[in-house]
Amino acid sequence: MTKIPEQAHSVNALSIEGLISWLETCPAEKRYDYIDFKNCLAAQYLKTQGLVYEISRISGRKGEFLHVLEYISAGTTPKTFGNALTLAKIIQEEQAAQVVPGNF
Repeated sequence: MTKIPEQAHSVNALSIEGLISWLETCPAEKRYDYIDFKNCLAAQYLKTQGLVYEISRISGRKGEFLHVLEYISAGTTPKTFGNALTLAKIIQEEQAAQVVPGNF
């Protein structure tokens, strides 16, 4: 029997899944400075995706990825990558619970 190779799973960088994948590679205890808009969690993540963090663009509706990214960046105390990962996973679970098959 020939095994069919699995396709590489591609994660959308501008998604909660992409953020979680990145946060899982960061040292959990490492702190970030939310006030430093060039090196806050959101800026660091977007840099890894080849994007520039611009605070004026974080005006999306609740639930849109950039809004969620900003919320995660601001919403943990202490501001560590591990705490951000925990919050991101909670948000991912909440988003998944809101999706009901057949309700579009």
